Amino acid sequence: MQSQLESDKLHSQIKPTRNSFITTDRPDTAQLVDLHVYIIPKSVWKERQHLAQNEAIDDAISAGFVHVPQNMHIQDLRKQIEQLCGNEDFFPKDFIVLRSVGRCMTRVKPRQEIELRVKNFRPPQTFAPEIFLLEGRHEDYTQTPSASPSLSSVSYLFGNRTQRTPSRMSGQHQSQSPVKSIVRSGLENDWSTTHNENSHQPNQQQQRVRTKYPQIGESEVDDVSATEMAKLKEEQERLRRRQAELDRMRREAEEKKRKSDRDEEERRRKNQEEAAIKIQSSYRGFKDRKTTNELKRRRGIGRNPMPRLNQERLRGHLAPVLEKTLGTTYL
Repeated sequence: MQSQLESDKLHSQIKPTRNSFITTDRPDTAQLVDLHVYIIPKSVWKERQHLAQNEAIDDAISAGFVHVPQNMHIQDLRKQIEQLCGNEDFFPKDFIVLRSVGRCMTRVKPRQEIELRVKNFRPPQTFAPEIFLLEGRHEDYTQTPSASPSLSSVSYLFGNRTQRTPSRMSGQHQSQSPVKSIVRSGLENDWSTTHNENSHQPNQQQQRVRTKYPQIGESEVDDVSATEMAKLKEEQERLRRRQAELDRMRREAEEKKRKSDRDEEERRRKNQEEAAIKIQSSYRGFKDRKTTNELKRRRGIGRNPMPRLNQERLRGHLAPVLEKTLGTTYL
């Protein structure tokens, strides 16, 4: 009895320790989730707009999946992805995490990697449990001042409006970057000097001087708009031809169906006529046979007036006589 009490006491001491070991050192398998890892090519990343369309998933490369807790931070997820997928030849050495928000994919910044967790990349917050990676570092995709205004995102969005500022405002912009201020002030001074010296000349010469320094980005916008307009007209023409082709095919299908219905109706009518003729012929033959049989019965033609019983009796009496006479068995 004492040994049993000691054994129960020992088990009671071991049980909480074992349970605490499982809950603290091992993650619950119900909390582990699968996360698909995609690599987005740099060719589909729009440098000026700092985004990629959601349709870029069609060009993405699958790097496999990771089985991680859903409360893991994205910063810790980086290490898991590098351990599992880093040995692949196509896997980039440095990568940026992308997140699909709305209609486009955008970069997840380092501070956001500390805040976001794996569960933020799973439904219902996302379309599917997946994460997108872009080759490179955050420094590679940070917008830096460019010597050419046409290469900056501001010029891309607003068409380089700063070039339309009058020459009296040039002094206020000299505190900006040296390259931009030199280029802008040089263009504005040349244009203003030429304009003042030749203000009395015809408008044609002024136009020639202005076209010497065209507004950067304006020609690009015109070319893009002309190209887009040509593509739009071509697409409209293609749709018009396609609509005409569909109308023609629809009319042909309707005509073919009407012809098929007419043929089917004609075939059904012929079958009904043939069936009616067969029925009439059969009925006439039945009436003729009935009339003929009735006449034969009345005239006694084709029927033996002797009853069947008398025939059997006569055969029984004549059989021995015929056997003796003919020497054969009479059946």
